[in-house]
Amino acid sequence: MSLQGLPDFYQPMQAENLQVFYPYENAGDYLVLPNLLQIGNRLNQQFEERPDFTLTLVRGQNPALLPKPHGLLDFKLQPYYPLDAALTLIRDSDANATVQPITCKSGSCDYILKSTAIKFQKISKQPIPLSWNGLTTARYPISKFL
Repeated sequence: MSLQGLPDFYQPMQAENLQVFYPYENAGDYLVLPNLLQIGNRLNQQFEERPDFTLTLVRGQNPALLPKPHGLLDFKLQPYYPLDAALTLIRDSDANATVQPITCKSGSCDYILKSTAIKFQKISKQPIPLSWNGLTTARYPISKFL
């Protein structure tokens, strides 16, 4: 099985706020890691950009009956890839180089709450697997703290 085109994790190129991987067996594009993740935007009904971040709190009429109080945190992460800076870095050694953003196909998320009442308390004992489509949307229940 050939690994051509995949990132060669043993040969990273690094500069300030930048990390680039050679293509494995020097076949394909150089791959650039994002150096920033921020909350993405979505268009509302008036076609205005708003942060793609919602928190829904659910409580039944009686706390002793179903449904149990819980919450749903829904957000979209938008990566920033410094492609121009990566291309400038690579072209010093390879004049014909091309770069592509690296994409994630799986991952997990772990939250730590920071407040005056709760000092750096982890929400869960293990990281929660996320539903990924590249690097886009994540859902996570926060029922423990309601």
